[in-house]
Amino acid sequence: DGGNQTRSLTVAVVLPLSEGAEQTKRFRRIADWYLKTLSRAVSSSKFAVPYTLSLEWYDEDSIDLASTAENLSKRDDLFAIIGPRYSDHVQVFAEQCFLTKKPLLAPCAASESIIRSFAMNAASSSHSEPFLWALTESDVSQTEALLAKVAAYGGKKDAVISSADIYGKTFFDWAPYIASELKLELVQNVRYTSANMGSTAGTEAGTA
Repeated sequence: DGGNQTRSLTVAVVLPLSEGAEQTKRFRRIADWYLKTLSRAVSSSKFAVPYTLSLEWYDEDSIDLASTAENLSKRDDLFAIIGPRYSDHVQVFAEQCFLTKKPLLAPCAASESIIRSFAMNAASSSHSEPFLWALTESDVSQTEALLAKVAAYGGKKDAVISSADIYGKTFFDWAPYIASELKLELVQNVRYTSANMGSTAGTEAGTA
Protein backbone atom coordinates (compact mmCIF):
# COMPACT_ATOMS: atom_id res chain seq x y z
CA ASP A 1 0.00 0.00 0.00
CA GLY A 2 1.71 3.20 -1.16
CA GLY A 3 -0.19 5.14 1.50
CA ASN A 4 1.67 3.44 4.33
CA GLN A 5 4.38 5.50 5.97
CA THR A 6 7.85 4.01 6.31
CA ARG A 7 8.84 3.32 9.90
CA SER A 8 12.39 4.00 11.00
CA LEU A 9 13.86 1.32 13.26
CA THR A 10 16.85 2.16 15.46
CA VAL A 11 19.19 -0.53 16.78
CA ALA A 12 21.91 0.14 19.37
CA VAL A 13 25.29 -1.50 18.78
CA VAL A 14 27.46 -1.95 21.88
CA LEU A 15 30.95 -3.15 20.94
CA PRO A 16 34.59 -2.21 21.61
CA LEU A 17 35.27 0.79 19.37
CA SER A 18 38.85 1.84 20.04
CA GLU A 19 39.89 4.48 17.53
CA GLY A 20 41.88 2.94 14.71
CA ALA A 21 41.70 -0.62 16.04
CA GLU A 22 41.41 -3.34 13.39
CA GLN A 23 38.57 -4.94 15.33
CA THR A 24 36.61 -1.66 15.26
CA LYS A 25 37.15 -1.31 11.52
CA ARG A 26 35.90 -4.86 11.03
CA PHE A 27 32.76 -4.23 13.10
CA ARG A 28 31.95 -1.10 11.09
CA ARG A 29 32.67 -2.80 7.75
CA ILE A 30 30.25 -5.60 8.63
CA ALA A 31 27.59 -3.09 9.68
CA ASP A 32 28.04 -1.00 6.52
CA TRP A 33 27.90 -4.12 4.36
CA TYR A 34 24.69 -5.23 6.05
CA LEU A 35 22.98 -1.84 5.73
CA LYS A 36 23.91 -1.52 2.05
CA THR A 37 22.75 -5.09 1.33
CA LEU A 38 19.48 -4.45 3.17
CA SER A 39 18.95 -1.21 1.27
CA ARG A 40 19.50 -2.91 -2.09
CA ALA A 41 17.16 -5.75 -1.14
CA VAL A 42 14.45 -3.33 -0.08
CA SER A 43 14.77 -1.14 -3.18
CA SER A 44 14.59 -4.13 -5.54
CA SER A 45 11.73 -5.87 -3.72
CA LYS A 46 8.34 -6.16 -5.39
CA PHE A 47 6.75 -5.80 -1.97
CA ALA A 48 6.58 -2.68 0.14
CA VAL A 49 8.96 -2.89 3.11
CA PRO A 50 7.58 -0.47 5.70
CA TYR A 51 10.79 0.30 7.58
CA THR A 52 14.33 1.58 7.36
CA LEU A 53 17.13 0.68 9.75
CA SER A 54 19.69 2.92 11.44
CA LEU A 55 22.40 2.12 13.99
CA GLU A 56 23.51 3.92 17.15
CA TRP A 57 27.06 3.04 18.21
CA TYR A 58 28.27 2.77 21.82
CA ASP A 59 31.86 2.04 22.82
CA GLU A 60 31.74 -0.96 25.13
CA ASP A 61 35.12 -0.05 26.63
CA SER A 62 34.25 3.50 27.67
CA ILE A 63 30.56 3.57 28.66
CA ASP A 64 29.13 3.01 32.12
CA LEU A 65 27.70 -0.44 31.44
CA ALA A 66 25.00 -0.51 34.10
CA SER A 67 23.51 2.91 33.37
CA THR A 68 23.76 2.47 29.59
CA ALA A 69 22.09 -0.93 29.80
CA GLU A 70 19.26 0.50 31.90
CA ASN A 71 18.74 3.51 29.63
CA LEU A 72 18.80 1.56 26.37
CA SER A 73 16.55 -1.21 27.66
CA LYS A 74 13.87 1.33 28.61
CA ARG A 75 13.89 3.33 25.38
CA ASP A 76 10.64 2.93 23.47
CA ASP A 77 12.23 4.27 20.28
CA LEU A 78 14.89 1.54 20.28
CA PHE A 79 13.99 -1.68 18.49
CA ALA A 80 16.84 -3.88 19.74
CA ILE A 81 20.40 -3.98 21.10
CA ILE A 82 23.35 -5.79 19.48
CA GLY A 83 26.20 -6.68 21.83
CA PRO A 84 28.12 -6.34 24.01
CA ARG A 85 31.09 -8.45 22.95
CA TYR A 86 32.20 -9.80 26.34
CA SER A 87 30.19 -12.28 28.37
CA ASP A 88 30.34 -10.40 31.66
CA HIS A 89 29.08 -7.27 29.89
CA VAL A 90 26.27 -9.25 28.26
CA GLN A 91 25.23 -10.32 31.75
CA VAL A 92 24.80 -6.66 32.75
CA PHE A 93 22.68 -5.91 29.68
CA ALA A 94 20.67 -9.13 29.93
CA GLU A 95 19.60 -8.34 33.49
CA GLN A 96 18.11 -5.03 32.33
CA CYS A 97 16.67 -6.28 29.04
CA PHE A 98 15.00 -9.14 30.90
CA LEU A 99 12.89 -6.60 32.79
CA THR A 100 11.68 -4.78 29.67
CA LYS A 101 11.95 -7.69 27.20
CA LYS A 102 14.05 -5.51 24.93
CA PRO A 103 15.53 -7.81 22.23
CA LEU A 104 19.23 -8.38 22.93
CA LEU A 105 21.38 -10.03 20.25
CA ALA A 106 24.64 -11.36 21.71
CA PRO A 107 26.99 -12.00 18.76
CA CYS A 108 29.96 -13.40 20.70
CA ALA A 109 28.96 -14.36 24.25
CA ALA A 110 29.19 -18.13 24.72
CA SER A 111 28.79 -18.40 28.48
CA GLU A 112 26.48 -21.31 29.24
CA SER A 113 25.21 -19.74 32.47
CA ILE A 114 24.00 -16.58 30.68
CA ILE A 115 22.22 -18.52 27.96
CA ARG A 116 20.61 -20.87 30.48
CA SER A 117 19.66 -18.12 32.97
CA PHE A 118 17.74 -16.06 30.45
CA ALA A 119 16.40 -18.82 28.21
CA MET A 120 12.73 -18.97 27.34
CA ASN A 121 10.69 -21.22 29.65
CA ALA A 122 7.01 -21.63 28.83
CA ALA A 123 6.32 -22.88 32.36
CA SER A 124 7.53 -19.62 33.92
CA SER A 125 5.53 -16.46 33.34
CA SER A 126 8.62 -14.27 33.76
CA HIS A 127 10.58 -16.30 31.18
CA SER A 128 7.77 -17.02 28.73
CA GLU A 129 8.70 -14.20 26.33
CA PRO A 130 12.10 -14.59 24.62
CA PHE A 131 14.40 -11.56 24.46
CA LEU A 132 17.99 -12.88 24.45
CA TRP A 133 19.25 -14.21 21.12
CA ALA A 134 22.67 -15.84 21.52
CA LEU A 135 24.29 -16.09 18.09
CA THR A 136 27.01 -18.56 19.08
CA GLU A 137 26.83 -22.03 20.56
CA SER A 138 27.66 -22.20 24.26
CA ASP A 139 31.13 -23.14 25.46
CA VAL A 140 29.84 -26.47 26.73
CA SER A 141 30.41 -27.62 23.15
CA GLN A 142 33.82 -25.95 23.09
CA THR A 143 34.83 -27.73 26.30
CA GLU A 144 33.70 -31.06 24.88
CA ALA A 145 35.54 -30.46 21.60
CA LEU A 146 38.80 -29.63 23.39
CA LEU A 147 38.69 -32.65 25.69
CA ALA A 148 37.55 -34.95 22.88
CA LYS A 149 40.65 -33.90 20.95
CA VAL A 150 42.81 -35.01 23.88
CA ALA A 151 41.05 -38.37 23.99
CA ALA A 152 41.28 -38.79 20.21
CA TYR A 153 45.07 -38.43 20.37
CA GLY A 154 45.29 -41.07 23.07
CA GLY A 155 45.66 -38.75 26.03
CA LYS A 156 44.74 -40.08 29.47
CA LYS A 157 45.13 -36.96 31.62
CA ASP A 158 44.44 -33.31 31.10
CA ALA A 159 44.33 -29.98 32.93
CA VAL A 160 41.96 -27.09 32.27
CA ILE A 161 42.87 -23.45 32.96
CA SER A 162 40.06 -20.93 32.55
CA SER A 163 39.46 -17.29 33.41
CA ALA A 164 37.79 -16.61 36.76
CA ASP A 165 34.86 -14.74 35.27
CA ILE A 166 31.49 -15.66 33.78
CA TYR A 167 33.13 -16.61 30.48
CA GLY A 168 35.54 -19.09 32.06
CA LYS A 169 32.88 -20.49 34.40
CA THR A 170 31.47 -22.71 31.64
CA PHE A 171 34.81 -24.44 31.15
CA PHE A 172 35.37 -24.74 34.91
CA ASP A 173 31.91 -26.19 35.59
CA TRP A 174 31.73 -28.62 32.68
CA ALA A 175 35.30 -29.90 32.41
CA PRO A 176 34.98 -32.48 35.25
CA TYR A 177 31.76 -33.96 33.85
CA ILE A 178 32.95 -34.16 30.24
CA ALA A 179 36.36 -35.51 31.26
CA SER A 180 34.60 -38.26 33.19
CA GLU A 181 32.41 -39.10 30.20
CA LEU A 182 35.52 -39.38 28.01
CA LYS A 183 37.35 -41.42 30.69
CA LEU A 184 40.04 -38.76 31.10
CA GLU A 185 41.70 -37.94 34.42
CA LEU A 186 41.29 -34.21 35.07
CA VAL A 187 44.37 -33.54 37.19
CA GLN A 188 43.80 -29.78 37.51
CA ASN A 189 40.82 -27.49 36.98
CA VAL A 190 42.14 -24.03 37.72
CA ARG A 191 40.86 -20.48 37.23
CA TYR A 192 43.07 -17.42 36.87
CA THR A 193 42.55 -13.69 37.31
CA SER A 194 44.11 -10.81 35.41
CA ALA A 195 43.98 -7.03 35.52
CA ASN A 196 41.63 -6.69 32.53
CA MET A 197 38.94 -9.12 33.68
CA GLY A 198 36.78 -6.60 35.53
CA SER A 199 34.73 -6.82 38.70
CA THR A 200 33.09 -10.18 37.89
CA ALA A 201 36.36 -12.08 38.27
CA GLY A 202 36.57 -14.54 41.12
CA THR A 203 39.36 -16.61 42.61
CA GLU A 204 38.00 -20.14 42.36
CA ALA A 205 40.42 -22.99 41.82
CA GLY A 206 40.00 -26.70 42.25
CA THR A 207 40.80 -30.19 41.13
CA ALA A 208 38.48 -32.86 39.89
